[in-house]
Amino acid sequence: MIIYFALVLQKNPSFPETVSDWAEQSILNLSEMHKINISVNKAKIQKPQKSQKKR
Repeated sequence: MIIYFALVLQKNPSFPETVSDWAEQSILNLSEMHKINISVNKAKIQKPQKSQKKR
């Protein structure tokens, strides 16, 4: 859905080309950051947990 929004902005003639390019790049960057964040969160979840029996 995010990428679709970026493509709509790019083809909209009411926006100057630089604004469309900036908006598309900005949205794609956010999408990439989201993918990286999901990967990091998955890695954190999959870490083996230390035994808590030792005190």
